[in-house]
Amino acid sequence: MDPNDFISRLPYNILYHIISFLPFESAVRTTFLSTHWKDLWKEALLALVRDATMEDAISAIPSFLDDFNIHHRPRNNWGFKFEFGRGRVLLVAIAPNNTLQLDFSAGKQEYARPFDWLLKLNLSSDWHWQSRYSFDWILEENHPLRTQQPSFSAIKVKSLYLVSVSYSSNEAVSSMVSNFPFLQSLAIAKCKGLRSLKIKEAGKLQKLVILDCPQLESLCCEGSYLRSFRYRGRSISFEFEVSSREDHPRYFCSLSPHKFLLNDAMLDFRQGPPIYNSINCDGLKSILESIEGVKSLTFCRWVFELLISYMLPSLGSDSEFCLYGLRELWWIDCSMERDNVNALLSFLKLCPYMERLYVTVSHSIFMISSRVLDKKKKKKLTVEE
Repeated sequence: MDPNDFISRLPYNILYHIISFLPFESAVRTTFLSTHWKDLWKEALLALVRDATMEDAISAIPSFLDDFNIHHRPRNNWGFKFEFGRGRVLLVAIAPNNTLQLDFSAGKQEYARPFDWLLKLNLSSDWHWQSRYSFDWILEENHPLRTQQPSFSAIKVKSLYLVSVSYSSNEAVSSMVSNFPFLQSLAIAKCKGLRSLKIKEAGKLQKLVILDCPQLESLCCEGSYLRSFRYRGRSISFEFEVSSREDHPRYFCSLSPHKFLLNDAMLDFRQGPPIYNSINCDGLKSILESIEGVKSLTFCRWVFELLISYMLPSLGSDSEFCLYGLRELWWIDCSMERDNVNALLSFLKLCPYMERLYVTVSHSIFMISSRVLDKKKKKKLTVEE
């Protein structure tokens, strides 16, 4: 510790008191001051619950939201720090702008057991959630919970950030998430062991962010209002579905494949293709169709070269594919050599009205080989790092 840093040398209880007067965002930013300040905001603003169970946590969170008053709250009551034993920790924090964060990364991380996650958001429509606003807690097989009927939360959660959800916690999180009928933005990050993610009944979801889930291989999202999709990790197979209903407001008629009308898309595949599977070009075609109307796009050169080889010629001879709405491009590449620049120039020809270009160059970005195998049968590309 710097001997001239007199503030950091103050007793912890005084530092907690100082942090409690800061706006929530400023309190969290104290993490970056030094390692000494890394966890101080958590101790100052989150109530500690020792020897808790997952059942305790998911029962306490809706009660906390019901009673939460952002204008007359205690200065040190922004959420909870649940200690489950064996070093496992859950941080729960409600931030301004109706943002709820559930973070399982603070404690000892369990073995990344593979799991497939079905996440029902219950956001079908404004009328639909009213008849279904009930808790269906499903935890581990040995710990069933009874169904509860909650009251309306004082805080209408509009943004949800889920960090390090695992095999043992995903069902409990799913049960709670299905009871946020005003949810507009969902972020999922650092979920080790997650192999596939299926998001159902996401009719009103406007923004979806998925970051750094290293084992993720496939994503299926059902909704109709998604306008922003941001992804970072290895390339995965995408399946976008749009709910279609008849005039009668109580029933779903069908689910049909459809492209979202995205305004913002971040497809950061710099880590390359899936570890265990080859690249499926049919899956990439759905991505291409979904970004056709975007205004802001993040894209990798190796993905574009793959699309050039397989997808663009098959889009139809009567009309050329163009990103007429694109105004801002974030291009990711491993170098700016001649071939790389030529690939960028080829892409820019598809963007006649683009206004801003940003280029990220990193030698750690994945590079693709030119060898193509079994092109006619499965349209899969052999790749190498």
